[in-house]
Amino acid sequence: MRKQVILIVGVLAAILVAWLWLRGTTENAADPATQLPEMATISAEVEQVCSLTDEYMQFYFEQFPEQALFADAPDPAPARLTDNSLESEARWQILQQELLARLDAIDLSAVTDPAIIITANMLRNQLQSSLDLTVRRLELWSVNPTRTGWLMVFTEL
Repeated sequence: MRKQVILIVGVLAAILVAWLWLRGTTENAADPATQLPEMATISAEVEQVCSLTDEYMQFYFEQFPEQALFADAPDPAPARLTDNSLESEARWQILQQELLARLDAIDLSAVTDPAIIITANMLRNQLQSSLDLTVRRLELWSVNPTRTGWLMVFTEL
C-alpha cells in the first residue's frame, strides 16, 4: 500500500513538472521572438495534450486544494480543504474517467516531441492508476496514522 502511494505521488510530481514546463513552452510559442524552430507549428494533438494536462491540474487542485501549497502552485481555494464526502469522491472519479477517455481519443502517432509524449503517458498512467485504486475504497478505511495519513499531511500545512 505504502509503495503504491509513493508511486502515485511520484507520478503526480512528474506530471506537475511536465505541466509547468509545457505551460512555459506553449506560452512562449505565441511569441515569435522566443519560438524554437521545432515549435513553429503546434499540432492539434499537442494542443489537446497540453489542454488536458492543464485541466487535470486545475481539477486536481480544486479537488485537493491543500496540495497546491505543497506544489507551490496557485491555490484555487485557500480557505478550503479536500472534500472527502462520497459525492465529491464520485465526482472526482467521473471527471478522471472523462479525462482518460479524452486522452485515449488523441492520436499521438503524429507527435514527435518527446516531452508531449511523456506528458501524455504520465497523465494516462496517473488517471488509470487513480481509477484502479478506487476499487479499494480508501475513503472508507479508518484513519491512517502513518506518514501519509491526513493527520500528518495537515500538520505540514
